[in-house]
Amino acid sequence: MATGLPRAARHGASLVRALADLADARLAEPGLTFGERLGHWLAWTDAISLSNALSAAPTGGSAASLTPPTARPGTQSPARTVAQEIARVRTKLALSITTDALLAMPKPVAAERGAADFTPYRRGYLAHQAAMDAAIPPLRAQVRATMARRSPALGQLAALDGVMDQALAERERQALAGVPGLLARRFKHLQQTHSDPLAAYHQDMQSVLLAELTLRLEPVDGLMAALAEADTPDPEDARRP
Repeated sequence: MATGLPRAARHGASLVRALADLADARLAEPGLTFGERLGHWLAWTDAISLSNALSAAPTGGSAASLTPPTARPGTQSPARTVAQEIARVRTKLALSITTDALLAMPKPVAAERGAADFTPYRRGYLAHQAAMDAAIPPLRAQVRATMARRSPALGQLAALDGVMDQALAERERQALAGVPGLLARRFKHLQQTHSDPLAAYHQDMQSVLLAELTLRLEPVDGLMAALAEADTPDPEDARRP
């Protein structure tokens, strides 16, 4: 597992809240409930799609249709395959952040020369965001496809996630597009107040990137939790005659 992942866990909660606060400030009026914000974010066409996904009853709910597909001998289950792909993508993206040469501890001369220019850091942050944009949406779609094949009930949940993903994707992009600007202000503040501004900024930027990675993967993790729960035998079933 990537060495950056435990650090993401340590820093994730407070930094994800900071990213959520940024989204609220850009996209919604203060004092509104989550439901009221969501209503402002959804277009009427999104609301119709969401209503259809919520009201559609799962079909084909026979005992046979609810049985997980059996893997052929020598193969593994689709859920296991997608779980491994999630772990691979998560590790690859985290490693690209924790091993980024731009965020390596600068030499004194480089620190003095580089501290005045935020441009390389803006480009670097945008490059990491582009990597997440390329890797995570297909992964989320792969999990939904696995759920749809698993059972009608999970298929309905996958359809609901697909509607929410499409409806809120632009809002998420708008919110996360503001993060480099927030970091630019932090960069300027450290220049004015810190004896080693680049070292402090590098730590901040790495932590925020890991937090953004955690934030972007939360829907995928939620879908996988639902899939795992469906595959866990009910103890009550084992006790029934």
